[in-house]
Amino acid sequence: NQYGYLMPLDMSAVHGENGALIYGTVNTVNCIVVVMFTPLITRFFRNMSEIYKIITAFVLMMISYVIFVLFKGFIPVYYLLMLIFTWGEIFNTLAADPYLTRRVPADFRGRIFGIANISASIFVCIGQLLTGVLYDNAGSTITWFIMIGLCLGGIFLGFYINRKDREFFHL
Repeated sequence: NQYGYLMPLDMSAVHGENGALIYGTVNTVNCIVVVMFTPLITRFFRNMSEIYKIITAFVLMMISYVIFVLFKGFIPVYYLLMLIFTWGEIFNTLAADPYLTRRVPADFRGRIFGIANISASIFVCIGQLLTGVLYDNAGSTITWFIMIGLCLGGIFLGFYINRKDREFFHL
């Protein structure tokens, strides 16, 4: 969620008034990539398990954050990182809800998805509040490295869940 919150903060800090314009054009790339690559990724990775798609999503998003931190201020790189980030978004979209759907009995899906959506909204709100406080007090680079660390944690958690999933469902 930080690409829509932390990245615009940095772009406006680095590029001043042009930050919003640059962010808008970079965001346009996001839309184009979603339309062009969703069918391709869906087709070429249809045999990949949902959990590995989620792990791939975290890896791609983490790579895009690293690129942003390393090349902050170099506008052409923003478009590359948005391409990579959006691929991660696509992988996540193709995997997260289908994973839950396959694991939760039909009688409980509505409740589980409702709880998951409410929980996600709460975590996003708290996360953005904490990110803003951290950004104001520790600066951009430290905040980004914490976000990168959280992605890395998500990757390891994905491998752990995959192992537990295989044990529980005998896959």
